[in-house]
Amino acid sequence: MYNKLSSHLIVVVLFLMLAGCRTYGDYGAEQASFDRVATINTQFAQTLDKAKAELETLQRAAASDSDLNTAVSQYEMLLARHADMVTAHGDLAATLEVKTGMLGKLSTSYRNLNRALGYITAEQLSMHKQYNQFASSLLPSAGMVAMVDAEQGRYQIAPPFYEQIRFALAQKSISEALAVRAGS
Repeated sequence: MYNKLSSHLIVVVLFLMLAGCRTYGDYGAEQASFDRVATINTQFAQTLDKAKAELETLQRAAASDSDLNTAVSQYEMLLARHADMVTAHGDLAATLEVKTGMLGKLSTSYRNLNRALGYITAEQLSMHKQYNQFASSLLPSAGMVAMVDAEQGRYQIAPPFYEQIRFALAQKSISEALAVRAGS
């Protein structure tokens, strides 16, 4: 009786273990996540190069407008933070590994890749938001309305308030913000 009960218990436990196993992703999901991490890190590094070019534009504008001197130092801090993130994300990507096959299913490879991808994406999105907020801070209070084309600003096409929202959600550059500032 005891043997029969223990063998049934073992079968039930094995069934529950196998039924409770989770497979993360599909075949090739690890490699796809790894490739995505590499791609977004490369794009983020390229964004840093573009942001450095915007610094030169801001410095030229600050030479003629003394109000922008503090903005230059704030932007340099943003660039330093961005450069630190590029380095940290590169270091994180270097620690990731892709394991496939049966050993891959038993390892934490997919989970680590997925977590790293989410972490890197969230940090990069945060950095882009900071750049947008900085560019918006350069605008005068009526700057969003000033950036709307005359054709797009006509009430028949879209109410001005909607154009302000569209601009607020759009990716802004320092060059655009300085152009609006110079026009005001």
